[in-house]
Amino acid sequence: MIMRLILLFLILICSINGYSQYLGNIFTKGVKSDYIFIVDKEAKKLKVVEIVNDEISVIQEYGNILLGEIEGDKQKEGDKKTPEGVYKIISFIPPSKLSKIYGDGAYPLNYPNPVDKILGKTGYGIWIHGLEEGGNKTFTQGCVALHNGDLKNLGTFNPIGKDVIITKETKYLDVTDYISQKSYWINYIDSYLNSWENNDFQKFSNFYHILFKNNIGQNLKKYLLMKKKLMNIYPYKRIYVDEMKILKEDDKEVFINFRQLYCAPNLLNEGYKQLFLYNDTGKFQIIYESYKSTKNYEMLEQFIKSFVDNWKKSWESKNLDKYITFYSKKFFAKGFKRDGWKEYKRNIFKKYKKISLEISDMNFKIVNPLLVEVVFKQRYKADSFEDYGLKKLILKGCPGDYKIYRESWSKIK
Repeated sequence: MIMRLILLFLILICSINGYSQYLGNIFTKGVKSDYIFIVDKEAKKLKVVEIVNDEISVIQEYGNILLGEIEGDKQKEGDKKTPEGVYKIISFIPPSKLSKIYGDGAYPLNYPNPVDKILGKTGYGIWIHGLEEGGNKTFTQGCVALHNGDLKNLGTFNPIGKDVIITKETKYLDVTDYISQKSYWINYIDSYLNSWENNDFQKFSNFYHILFKNNIGQNLKKYLLMKKKLMNIYPYKRIYVDEMKILKEDDKEVFINFRQLYCAPNLLNEGYKQLFLYNDTGKFQIIYESYKSTKNYEMLEQFIKSFVDNWKKSWESKNLDKYITFYSKKFFAKGFKRDGWKEYKRNIFKKYKKISLEISDMNFKIVNPLLVEVVFKQRYKADSFEDYGLKKLILKGCPGDYKIYRESWSKIK
């Protein structure tokens, strides 16, 4: 019911603003800023798509692009076809290192991508490149070619590392279909993650294609055996995602990329997951998966900040029942267990009319996957009383389930 009301509200807003068509190749959730490129083979255009806080718009188009001499999706080396799928721009080759036929430079793509390799497609050297001045080419050997001025303009969007969708034809949807498809894909990922988090092995395994491989070389059998073993050993886990991009080439291939925070008794890790989905049986299934850890913990930091902020608000409001829910049943500090701590705080809350806290310079350290140490400076004011010191909280559990396990304070002189 709530989802239906949200959809109706969005439809109403879009209708008021006069929007009628939406890109059906790109859906996002939690993406603040990005550029994605679409090569439309039918229209012979390259489109620059800008994403700002999940608002998606085509901001630039380059027409009269050149494509492979032979129509269709590239299958093998030398077939003179331009591939179709989702790729990444991996580098830039300056004109000084190229033949004149490539104009003012070239951006190589990662063809063959993982799905291409699984499906046995061959070939190499698929680029987005410029054109020789005064040349009379009307097609390429499989690359995407732009006029030099357009290639230079493309460079202003910092294309290295950006996604490129090469499709027969750009898909446009009316607002109802757009919202419906976006909801479908977000629900698809939610269902996939829930099956993993809830250890529903049968449901989880159904998301995977029989030809599945991952970035460490596991096939479907080895991968699922590993996952089943981990589900049995570590049934408690929490998985969160953000910065989700769903790129749809056509009704056969979809690429999904998101930032993932994973927590279980054996591992606390944050990084980027890539899923390639393939549909040759009437339903999309994961045919390739990769994961790369990041050095920072941005999602974890937000969970910690939110926890501390809510804990602080319950303390300032003197809401004892809410305040004590932030503490583990095995909490111990200052000689108090949890119940004793509750009574200790009850007396303080009664003593003062107003309590306020200022928190600054917060840092955290991962002690083990289920234990995080949070340290910050705390200025405490209660009526006319005031102190300033270093507070340390030991949080136990996974993000979303955190409870304060230990707490200490030392005065800053």
